[in-house]
Amino acid sequence: MTEQTLERSLRPGWYLSHRGTIYQITAYHTTLLELEAVNQATAETVRFNLVRLLVDHPETLYFAPSLTALRQDIQQNKAPVGLFEAHTLPEGFLTRARYILQTVSTVEQRVDAEKRRALLSGEQFRRTSVLKHVVAGLDAPIAVATFYK
Repeated sequence: MTEQTLERSLRPGWYLSHRGTIYQITAYHTTLLELEAVNQATAETVRFNLVRLLVDHPETLYFAPSLTALRQDIQQNKAPVGLFEAHTLPEGFLTRARYILQTVSTVEQRVDAEKRRALLSGEQFRRTSVLKHVVAGLDAPIAVATFYK
């Protein structure tokens, strides 16, 4: 049996299951790193950002060349092989990755809010100084250098 890689799994016609919902891939946009897929229950076409798909709950992500194979993988609770074997990662790593994504999102939202406030009040906006203030004000403060890692 050929080892399944992510690149081989991102083909139109293949199936994916994410968070319990089954989709059939209709297009893979390599420049945007997006998948277009059809929800098999509703026939709705949806787009997935590939990075988000692989980071958000990767333990619920399955790819297969047919609906039968996908259902078999899900039934056996067999994690996908290749680059996206979340089941082989310690839970601590997945928890840490989610924490990092949440922290980045929070910081960016706060910086954007401060930028809007500065623009509305006619003040000069300096991202570095605002960023230093925002990361220092987190529940678990971090350095700017840590934020950029």
